[in-house]
Amino acid sequence: MKRIGLLILTFLFLAGCSEIMEKSYEGDVCKVELEADQTIEAEETSSITFMYLPNNPEDIDTFGFVTSTGITKLGIPLDQNGMHTDDSGCRGCAQTVDKPIDIDMTWVTVDGEEFEKSITLN
Repeated sequence: MKRIGLLILTFLFLAGCSEIMEKSYEGDVCKVELEADQTIEAEETSSITFMYLPNNPEDIDTFGFVTSTGITKLGIPLDQNGMHTDDSGCRGCAQTVDKPIDIDMTWVTVDGEEFEKSITLN
């Protein structure tokens, strides 16, 4: 019985240490949603989703982004809904705690035209 009680207390303690943060941006061209889970101060897993909002995602050949947290992805195809989700994680870090994240995005159309957008997630 003591073991079960200790396991429950340990679980509650660990669950209480997790901090989930959500940041988002929505404009005319795109919507960006970030969710980061910091299970402990020095470890983080995150998911960032980019959504191309105009009704012509088939006209986009590739997409790319660079963040102020050190993530760079270039030449990414969007799915048929104009979306891309990127999952990442790190140890020995706490990247997104109360810090704005700058993101530079680039879209290249099937005709070779390039469009850029810079945003900040607060």
